[in-house]
Amino acid sequence: MLDGGAPGLVLDLSGVTSCDSSSLATAIVLWQHAAEIGTGFVLVAVPDRLVRLMRVAGVQSLIPVCPATWSAGS
Repeated sequence: MLDGGAPGLVLDLSGVTSCDSSSLATAIVLWQHAAEIGTGFVLVAVPDRLVRLMRVAGVQSLIPVCPATWSAGS
């Protein structure tokens, strides 16, 4: 569970082999929760399919996405 003292949530999707609208819905819920408690949220190594879903749903500009080479220590 996230709390206000957490530096942020980094969701690394590099191991994800399948994603659909439920995956996007989960990412949106996590992003909203992070925003509610005032912490950051970023998706890393997002599969192309999820990027396309984000674009269609109009949330691509809302949820930060980083390339696979990004790390929490960067």
